[in-house]
Amino acid sequence: MVATLVVGAAIASANTDDVTADCVAVADRDADGYLVVDDDRCEEGYRGPHGAYIWYFGGALRASRVFGGTTVRPSNANISTRSGAVIQRGGFGGRGGSGGS
Repeated sequence: MVATLVVGAAIASANTDDVTADCVAVADRDADGYLVVDDDRCEEGYRGPHGAYIWYFGGALRASRVFGGTTVRPSNANISTRSGAVIQRGGFGGRGGSGGS
């Protein structure tokens, strides 16, 4: 039974993508993308003075803006922030936060 679980976990991890997530300010989007803010603002329960903050997945970072990704959380992916904090491991959850579209 344990060997089956280990093999199953190894297969699952072999089929996952590594995705980077950035916390962004929803209200601060322009032609260059979303403004990247501190990861703590995407924690559940955070209420900022300037509106909502969401995770942005798989984007490219240029200066303090991210673009070319999505606000939809990918399933079956290892998701980490640029600082190395794990948000999700292979679709099994992790830190809080949510994405919209």
